[in-house]
Amino acid sequence: MWTAEEVYPKPHKSIACNKICVMKLLGARRLLAGLTLLLLLPSPAPSPAPTLSGPELIGFSFSPSALAAGGPSAESTLAKLMARLHPDLVRLPVYWDAVAPASNAFDFSPVDGLLTTISDYNLHHRRSAHVLLVVGARNIAFPEVYLPNWLPLAAATDIRQAVAMPEYTAYLETTFQRYSSSPLLYGWQIENEPLDNVTAEADGDNSLASATISDEMTLLRSIDAGHPVVVTTYNSAAVDLDEQAESPLSWLYEFLPLPQAVGHPSQALTLGDILGLDVYAVTDRTSLEDASAARRIAWKSETVAYWAIRAAQVGKPLWITEMQAAPWKDGASFGTSDLQASALAYRDRGAKVVLLWGVESWIDSPDWMAAGVTAVRTLRHQA
Repeated sequence: MWTAEEVYPKPHKSIACNKICVMKLLGARRLLAGLTLLLLLPSPAPSPAPTLSGPELIGFSFSPSALAAGGPSAESTLAKLMARLHPDLVRLPVYWDAVAPASNAFDFSPVDGLLTTISDYNLHHRRSAHVLLVVGARNIAFPEVYLPNWLPLAAATDIRQAVAMPEYTAYLETTFQRYSSSPLLYGWQIENEPLDNVTAEADGDNSLASATISDEMTLLRSIDAGHPVVVTTYNSAAVDLDEQAESPLSWLYEFLPLPQAVGHPSQALTLGDILGLDVYAVTDRTSLEDASAARRIAWKSETVAYWAIRAAQVGKPLWITEMQAAPWKDGASFGTSDLQASALAYRDRGAKVVLLWGVESWIDSPDWMAAGVTAVRTLRHQA
């Protein structure tokens, strides 16, 4: 099984095919199969596959930057979502530009207000919620990169220069120290999709080196050695593309006219305690003429299981850190029925945590809110 198009919208590599291209790709694959036989590469014995099970924690991501300007406050919106969805875990960003109004000053009131909202919720519910804090210049929600406006021009246009500044280290260190002892903290996320070059307002490559992530992990561990750390990425639309990237012949695939794997799940798996996978089936770049939303959700279900097994084989869990739960950029190609199908497809595929993405848009839509409540119950195996 394969797909000629990657459905995730962010990677800088994308390939689309028509019927003529499909025939060329099949011919290229036959050629590659012949080369494989000639090289006589031995096939390693497969490792026993762990038993796949349902998630232990269900929740959602929440970003103040996803809210409409001039609308209800972030705190009141989060409180409404908490009351309807009863999450186990809420993923919250600590934006560098939001908490560092000046190069030598910090103001964590935007984050503290959201944490107070969750604490207030916990006072009235037996099932307490905890938080996953996302720290880094690469952070959740568009525009993907969050840099303070006081940066010098060179750093403001080059994220790699920005994260090398002592002011950035101070932001990381201060954040880790402030929240490492919080009773609400469940874990940390270092950067967001840091190894991937994603769409942002600035031009150029905005990915970060593995060494940078390792250095940030080391800094965090010097302050907080107890809480787990997740590193996130996305992956290809279908399992065969991920396997292609894992193949000893991956270097050869890159030179052939074939759909290319995207994302960095293998590398992300080596960096963190947890592999976080961002799972989108239908976006504004997805051609539903090639495969329906239902088919693409099924493909994604297979990729979740594949990476859950790969992670378990090295003693690490897989989380779905972003499960698509709303249309992409107000598009109509992903509906409430697709949300329900996704919940059913992903719930028993080995992900230990599932966090819904796009819930902020549900506030003004009774239909989506009702579908979201049902999806959460489905993920929890509740009738």
